[in-house]
Amino acid sequence: PATGFSPYGIAAGPDEHLWFMEMNGYGASRAARMSTDGSAVDYPLPASVGTSYDLVSGADGRLWFGAKDALGAITTDGVTSIYPLPAGVNPWKVIAGPDGALWFADNGHGLGRMTTDGTFNEFLINPVGTSDVEDLAASSDGNVWFTDQSNRDIGRITPAGVITTWPLAKGAAGLTGGPDGNIWFGTTDGSGAMGRITPSGNLTYPLELPALCTGYCPSPSINEMTAGPDGGIWLNSWAA
Repeated sequence: PATGFSPYGIAAGPDEHLWFMEMNGYGASRAARMSTDGSAVDYPLPASVGTSYDLVSGADGRLWFGAKDALGAITTDGVTSIYPLPAGVNPWKVIAGPDGALWFADNGHGLGRMTTDGTFNEFLINPVGTSDVEDLAASSDGNVWFTDQSNRDIGRITPAGVITTWPLAKGAAGLTGGPDGNIWFGTTDGSGAMGRITPSGNLTYPLELPALCTGYCPSPSINEMTAGPDGGIWLNSWAA
């Protein structure tokens, strides 16, 4: 990283390089590209971007990232474009959706969708002002799934914006589409439990995991997970 900056987030770019965000302690961000031999190039971003935590490869061949009241995109040769959002919309957890658009959390309001030409739609989660979307994932069923930690829900939104939620007894965080076609998610309440839901909404929860550590173990919380190439679900935990 550039001097004074720390790396956040990482994504495989369409140029066969690794891309990640860099931040300093003063609200400035950079995008960086690294080859697999370790050589890197930094791209300063406009000051209006503010703090940006992660980025994702979009269907248009650019890398997309969240910014203050905006989404941003950068080409693989470092040309940046900023797409303003309504005031107060601060995107979080930007992902590439199965419909080719970018989807993100707009905490306190709901979910946002932006096409690669900059067309924006907002989908509110009711009651407005209560949502805390922790993670999003594209699924093989063509929809985007999300966890709402404040409302203790797991939810599904269609490309047309129809939202369906399923209540949970515990707060949920990370989730991923599994190789079995189901959506898997983890809890953050210290139980170390996971859940699974089918695309049609058949919920199995909680799935208790084996002990994640031995000896002294802080209460386990599952924050991130992904489907592995071995057909399993891999996750990280504060207790592991």
